[in-house]
Amino acid sequence: MYSASRDQRIGDLADMDIMTIDESALISDSVRIMKNNGLSSIFVTRSGNNNARTPNFPIGIVTERDILYRVIAENKSPYKTMVKEVMSSPVISIDEEATVRDTITLMREKNIRRSLAK
Repeated sequence: MYSASRDQRIGDLADMDIMTIDESALISDSVRIMKNNGLSSIFVTRSGNNNARTPNFPIGIVTERDILYRVIAENKSPYKTMVKEVMSSPVISIDEEATVRDTITLMREKNIRRSLAK
């Protein structure tokens, strides 16, 4: 774990090396990627996203909790369930110039459990 000043820029702490998966992929694929990369979540993108500036812009996120509660607990098959069926959306973001304090406030307001901090 690390320690950061509440006035530190979030851009200095954010991990910009993210993994993504297409919304039409199966949950089993997302689990395999998460396991192989030591991740607890993965961003979801849409093929053919019309946003030319950021073609891999996340439209959602799938977390271990999403998989546990929305797939396993509901007795769905991870080999038949698509990522878009269980992802959390929309993705909430904050400007990289925001402070840790701003980020904590936003996460509490939106009940967010995951961030891209290193």
